[in-house]
Amino acid sequence: MFSDLLGTLMELLAQEQSVLGPVYAGYDGMRAGDKAKPACVLLPGDVKLGSAVPDGGSGIMPFEAHFALVLLDAMDTPGSVLQDRLLDTALPAVRRAGAQLFSAACPLPKADPLLGRLTLRGEFVIRGVYAFGEETEEVTAWH
Repeated sequence: MFSDLLGTLMELLAQEQSVLGPVYAGYDGMRAGDKAKPACVLLPGDVKLGSAVPDGGSGIMPFEAHFALVLLDAMDTPGSVLQDRLLDTALPAVRRAGAQLFSAACPLPKADPLLGRLTLRGEFVIRGVYAFGEETEEVTAWH
């Protein structure tokens, strides 16, 4: 279920590549300094599952998925540009994932001399439910 959600988020963010730059999966083994300027990195976090509710041979299960988006750009990029990218471009893309965006945080951008990039990390929590079938326990839909 979580990999489906992350895949959907990657696709939706990639549609905004003209603003966000290339979208990378977190922990892809590529050094941050080798990533494009600008770039967006999707970092998975904790997933919490609620109790399943039977639904006529299948069921639904509530979930809460935490993840972060890290925006990277050149050191001389104004911090407000990264904040605008996160709030005006990335946030609407995340909302189109079909789950309820429960919370988000957008701190000030930081210059990271080790990466040679200006960085902005936004933290997100998505809540939703997914449906699973009786026979395979496989996710058939989530929203």
